[in-house]
This record gives sequence, C-alpha cells and structure tokens, in this order.
Amino acid sequence: RRARLSLEPCAHEGGVASCHFLRGRPELLTAGAADNSLRMWSSDLHSGELSALRGRAGHAAPPTLVRFHDDELHVGGGPGGQTHLLSAGGDRTLRRSSIWSAQQDCELSQGRETKRRSMHETSVRERRLPPVLALASSQRRERDWANVVTCHAGSPVAYSWDTTTKALAPHTLAARPAAPITAVAISACGNFAFLGSAIGAIDKYNLQSGKPRAAAAAEERHEGAVRGLAAAADGRTLFSCGGDGTLRLWAPAALKLQSTADVGCACGMLRHKRDSTLVALA
Repeated sequence: RRARLSLEPCAHEGGVASCHFLRGRPELLTAGAADNSLRMWSSDLHSGELSALRGRAGHAAPPTLVRFHDDELHVGGGPGGQTHLLSAGGDRTLRRSSIWSAQQDCELSQGRETKRRSMHETSVRERRLPPVLALASSQRRERDWANVVTCHAGSPVAYSWDTTTKALAPHTLAARPAAPITAVAISACGNFAFLGSAIGAIDKYNLQSGKPRAAAAAEERHEGAVRGLAAAADGRTLFSCGGDGTLRLWAPAALKLQSTADVGCACGMLRHKRDSTLVALA
C-alpha cells in the first residue's frame, strides 16, 4: 500500500539533489542542490518517521571573508589559535571551521534575529543578517563572554557572537551617532570592541556588558568612512585608516588622537600583526 509515512519540510534550503538509503541500515542520506550540505536521517523501523542524525555543510554561496580565529600571539611556546577559521559568505552566514577535524565545523546561530524578521520574508536567506563586511575575534576571554564582533552591509549596529555557545551574544553595539558601521576591532585583552562608522566616528564598547566606554571627539574623526581598525598587542595604541587618506593612532583608553599620517590616497583596508610593529594599508 502506498502511503506517506513522514514529511520533513525545509530539510534543505532549496531542492534536494539526491537521496539514498544506506544498504542494510534504516538511514537516509540526502544532498542539497543549493545549500552545499549533506544530511543523514534515521528512519524509525515501526512508524517510518525520519529524524535528523548528523550533517555536514559549508557556505551555500562563495565566501567573502576568511580569517584565522586567533590573537596572533605566541601562547604556550607556539602560535595560538591557528586551528580554526572564521568565514562569512554570500549566503549571509558566519561559520567556524576546524583545520584538523571536520566534526568541529559549525554555523553560528542567528536564531534570535531571524525570528524577529517579517513574516512576509519566507526565504531563509532573506531572514538572516545582512552580508558581513568585517569581523574581529579574540580567544582571550572566549569562555567568559562574546569574543567575535561583525559589522554588516548598511547596518548601524555591530553584532557580538560567542564561539562557545555557537550563537549570537546578547549585546548589539550601536554607532554613535547612528551611521552604517564599516570597521571593527577587538582589544588584545579581549575586553573591548572598537567600531568605525561611515561618518568617520570611532566608538569603544565593553564586550561583557555591551555598554559604551569612549568615543572619538567630533573634531578628531576621519573625514570620511573608517575603512580599517586594529588594536596593538600592548593595549596602548589603536590604529585606524579611512577614505580621507589618513592613518591615525589613538590612545584606546579614552580614544584620544595621538598622531596622524597622510597616506596620499584613500585607504580601503588596514592590517596589523600583533607580534610586530608593522601596519599594512591598501
């Protein structure tokens, strides 16, 4: 007798490319046509109901940002944090991937935000946060509070994430005054996040409480969008670059401008290695 025993809505994002039962086992393997994932389902021998068993997935669209999840400092005699990657893609997801073990790969949950989206947004992708523009991470206080910060296209708030819970952290960090955030950084101690906005403002937030701690004076801001931020390992300097073609050094405690260097052209990116005194601009 032909009868439907089980229905799994939204088993994959998009169509199902193929599905096969494993020989001699009540387990179904499915491959998604659009979400770049493999899923294993267990079938109940009596009722035929399917239940999710395990799965493997990657970005469903090309990655746009990939960073090592580390502090770029030597820990215990060797380089720390070189076992995991943080990546963001065109599918609007943030993923953590292990270099050594695929079993540790995961997508950081956006459940809190996707539930707030309009009921008229039926696409899973459209209910996610906007694409990630920049991210910063730290392992220093990884087990204590949020340790990843991201800024998103057109968004006036930055989002904090916790890699221990693999999900969004409770606090969102807003630019003051309100403007799209274009750059983020985390201090070497892992306690503070720095935000740069499209109007040249820079703000400092406490990651544990989510409260603002300092802001750059209006007369010291960049004359254009902040394109890059980086905190030095000694905690005494914050670097910033902007579309106004300047590299600026700040005292991070109160965000007081220390010095300014004219680069000669608009800056689009800043990189700083914490185990050196070098800063690279592009």
